[in-house]
This record gives sequence, structure tokens and C-alpha cells, in this order.
Amino acid sequence: MLGRGLDKGRKQMKIVGLDLETTGIGEGHKIVEYCGIVLGADLKEIPEESILQRFNPKRAIDAKAEAVHHISLADLMKEPTFETKAEEIHKQLSTAKLIVIHNASFDTSFLNQEFETLGLSPITTPTLCTMRSTRWATFSGKVPRLKELCFALNVDYNDSEAHAARYDVEVMLKCFGKLVKSKRVDRNYIFPFNEVIEELYLKADGLSLNPKLS
Repeated sequence: MLGRGLDKGRKQMKIVGLDLETTGIGEGHKIVEYCGIVLGADLKEIPEESILQRFNPKRAIDAKAEAVHHISLADLMKEPTFETKAEEIHKQLSTAKLIVIHNASFDTSFLNQEFETLGLSPITTPTLCTMRSTRWATFSGKVPRLKELCFALNVDYNDSEAHAARYDVEVMLKCFGKLVKSKRVDRNYIFPFNEVIEELYLKADGLSLNPKLS
């Protein structure tokens, strides 16, 4: 019974780390890959609640975008459209206590655009941008690329695996785990503000530095 209680507790404080790959930047572009990794209060993954899915955008992919994520339209021809997973993704995000994203304004604008088209409400879950909140990670004080944040926090980063949604979320969440452990999360960059970081700080001494991601 005690084990069940602990399991229930870690699932009640759900944190979603997410990343998108898209056909390009700007109005009219579509999501081609979504990864939402769900962590419990111990910052370990709850695999059965995580989502990794590619989508057929039903439109061309800009050459610059394809050069970054290496996903071609041919790779997506047999994949479902976003609307087939929209409600599941919407539920994952709207029931979380916190969403963690590197460059949050980009990803949330794409998601909310898709949700609005399908008649779903915009996501209002408190969101931490690990890019805007960590200018200290670069010598110039500019917002860091994910690679630069990993370097600053001594998190391994493999260029050959980068820009695949699952990989990017995994390394971002390892960075997030280190920020929590060292109590360096800039809460001024959580919109809207909530108390989940305070709850995590209370547990920080017992947390693993690197979240166990399956």
C-alpha cells in the first residue's frame, strides 16, 4: 500500500518536457514531430504517459527546416495527421503541473495554432523556457542554444543525434534536473508562476542529477 501511495504522489506532480519539429517557421507551417516526456515528482520518466509521434503535414517542408531535423516529406507519407493525436497531446499538457521547453514561445505558438484550428482551448499550464531563463550559460549573455546550455551544465550533447525531438527533450530535461538540484531555476521565466519549483526544491537533495529517461 505504501508503494502505491508513493507512485500516486509522483504522478500527481507531472512535468512535461516537450519539443517539436516543424515544416518551417511562420504562419501556415505545420508540426511534423512531437515529443512530450512526462516526469513524476522524482524527475524520472513515466513512460506510459509520454508521447512520441511524427505527423504527415500535408504540405511541403522547407529546405532549411529539413536540413536541421532531417525529416523529409517522404518519411511522413504513412504517418497520421496531427488532428488524430491532438486531444491526447492536449490532455497531456493541460493536466501537467509544469511544462519545460527550450524556446517555449516557438513551440507553444505552433501547438496553440493547431489546437485553435481543431476547436481546442489554448494551453495555459505554467511553462518554463530553459532558453530565456539561462542567459548566464553564455559568455555574451545571449540566450543559449540547447548545446550551449548542455555545455554550461556539463550534460553530454551529441551533434549527430541533435534535433530529433526525443533526443532534444532528454538532454533538456537533464539540464532541468541539474537546475533543480542546484536550485538555479529562474522562476521569473515560468508563465504563469506556480509553486511546483518550490515543491521540487524541497525534494532537491534526494533527486538524481540526471533524470532516468528510458
